[in-house]
Amino acid sequence: MTRPSPPCHCSLSLSYAERQTTDFTVEIATATAAVAESFRGTEDPRLRAVLESLTRHLHAFVREIEPTTREWEAAIGFHTTVGHTP
Repeated sequence: MTRPSPPCHCSLSLSYAERQTTDFTVEIATATAAVAESFRGTEDPRLRAVLESLTRHLHAFVREIEPTTREWEAAIGFHTTVGHTP
């Protein structure tokens, strides 16, 4: 049995200029290292590896896509909806 897709409430009508403007100005390499460091105390080695990998991949995604804050919020909203779908 397949799960039905959750409704997507992320329809964004962005202009070209809005898509070209990124609101993420934090130095991603520094942020990635700081977040990975925050997992150092995680006792379960597998969980620590999962969290560190997730962080690296998510930060790489942000570097590649350079989403605006509006796009980022829509993406997080979509994933939150998916995560709450039974």
